[in-house]
Amino acid sequence: MAAKCECDRCRAIVDPGDWLRVGRLGLSVEEGRRPIDLGEDYFDLCRGCAADAFGDLGAIDMPRGCGYERPIADRALARICETAAGGRASECSRCGDPFATGGRTVVSYPAVTIGGVRCEGLGRAYLCLRCTDERVTGSPERVLARLCGIEPQGTGKPAGDPVFAITTLGVPDDDWGSVASAAEVPRRRTVGFFRSRPEAESMLTGDFGDLGEAGYYQLAVVEEIPPGLYPVARGAKWYRYGVAWEGTTRPVWAEAEAPAWAERLTGCAEIG
Repeated sequence: MAAKCECDRCRAIVDPGDWLRVGRLGLSVEEGRRPIDLGEDYFDLCRGCAADAFGDLGAIDMPRGCGYERPIADRALARICETAAGGRASECSRCGDPFATGGRTVVSYPAVTIGGVRCEGLGRAYLCLRCTDERVTGSPERVLARLCGIEPQGTGKPAGDPVFAITTLGVPDDDWGSVASAAEVPRRRTVGFFRSRPEAESMLTGDFGDLGEAGYYQLAVVEEIPPGLYPVARGAKWYRYGVAWEGTTRPVWAEAEAPAWAERLTGCAEIG
């Protein structure tokens, strides 16, 4: 069974088939005729957020060449540049300021892959250098974030599949009220990495390998770890040890609320 996905924009958990991967973004940014590649990071969007960002998504469920790809690409260009495609070559399409000699950037030929369908367009926008700095410079993932309607500080997922980590945590006498951050948890260990969230959760809730060690570890968290250098964990789901199966006395792991200090975490999993 395909795993569910968390929308990077609204954070909703959606079923397989209800989300689309947006990435492989390309633009021709001519500043002294220097094209740039905006990389191969990606975001996952639920269908509602994808439709809000790109408009008519008929191409996603139809054969390529059906005619929807170009309008989607033109909307992508307008969203990135914060202006409709077109305009006069003598002034900025975004702010309307006239260009100084040599002081403009031409942004054109957008291409973006949505749900495996490559959408290409022929539109172009003319930007002054200030608007260029604000909209189409910086890291590729920031430009992609603007395109998807995600806060610019968000980063795209590097190309490749994530893994899902199980980390167990414990404190003396279960005194969680005294803990202010994960750094203050005296017992913390990442016990495994798995290819899907259901696989990780099944391993934890089944308590394979006695992960709670009879209560020595009272909390556990399953997190998504993207590939890359110093990855930041995301999508934390918390569990607490000590809830018995119905009709038995065996302690198990059950879903639980995140501790109060969890919102300040960047992740519990430890690598290396």
